[in-house]
Amino acid sequence: MTTCGEPQERDGRHRSLVERCRPAASAGGGRIRTLLLAIASLVVGMWSAARGADPTIDELTDAFVRITETAEFGARPRGIARWSRPVSVAVIGKPEPDQSAALDELLDRLGRIPNLSLRRVGPIARPDMGTDPLQPLDFTRVDGVFQLLSHLPGHDWTVYTISGRADSVFVWRAHLTIFFAPKPVFAHLARIQRFDPGLIAAIDGGSTPCAANFFVDPASFELRYATIVLRTDLPAWARRRCLHEEVIQSLGLSNDIKGSELTLFDDVPMKRRTEPTVHDWMFLEVLYDPRMTPGLAGRELRRRARELIAERRAADR
Repeated sequence: MTTCGEPQERDGRHRSLVERCRPAASAGGGRIRTLLLAIASLVVGMWSAARGADPTIDELTDAFVRITETAEFGARPRGIARWSRPVSVAVIGKPEPDQSAALDELLDRLGRIPNLSLRRVGPIARPDMGTDPLQPLDFTRVDGVFQLLSHLPGHDWTVYTISGRADSVFVWRAHLTIFFAPKPVFAHLARIQRFDPGLIAAIDGGSTPCAANFFVDPASFELRYATIVLRTDLPAWARRRCLHEEVIQSLGLSNDIKGSELTLFDDVPMKRRTEPTVHDWMFLEVLYDPRMTPGLAGRELRRRARELIAERRAADR
């Protein structure tokens, strides 16, 4: 047995202190220790990759401004926009079971954002709705969408009147309406709703599997109504990504950051990222903070956002 002490001679050379202090079975123990260190390094690396590098406050501020100040396809004026009232949510069509469960889960999580209120609503009864007004609509074919009446001038909600058959009329009134449908109906609804021409072209070309269309009051920068179309004929991971992305973007995080590791809105669907990041949830909290005034843009938006993000970062730590 070798003890830690003065260097001892071996073949005319001194052994190092580390070598002298190893146990007798140093070769086997060293291999085990190396293996354990490699495993630990791999686990830490995987955790760090999943979590993403810890961004600076300035990086988070830049991402928040880019996501909230403008929207894709030039859909609204420059400046942050958000809902200022409780948001009624209507679901039209037949979602896949995983989409239905994901929507319930998302609405529940969004309900915990301070100053943001969402609630599900169903069809409104009318005398001429026939004997079975709640029978599901056929959204598997374009001709299943017989009539669709959109936003009523002077109101802060969207009204849809849809006849799926001669004897059934369905009426929804909501601020935020989510359609679940396959691709042919998706493209049809985009045209009826007069989506941006660039967005319609992307839908027709297959590069856009889901979309949202929303109206921002140019005077108050308040969101007034929104329509989301989510395809049912997509892989499960894409259905989940689409639902999270479009619903949250319709709440005011309305732009993408190409290739970003900070957010779900990276505009790179093939990464198969499906969940909002911890930063996305923080961005929603910042956006709906009473100190964040709708319409803020430019230098003042950046200053206010940085202040609120720094405040939350300090609280988290």
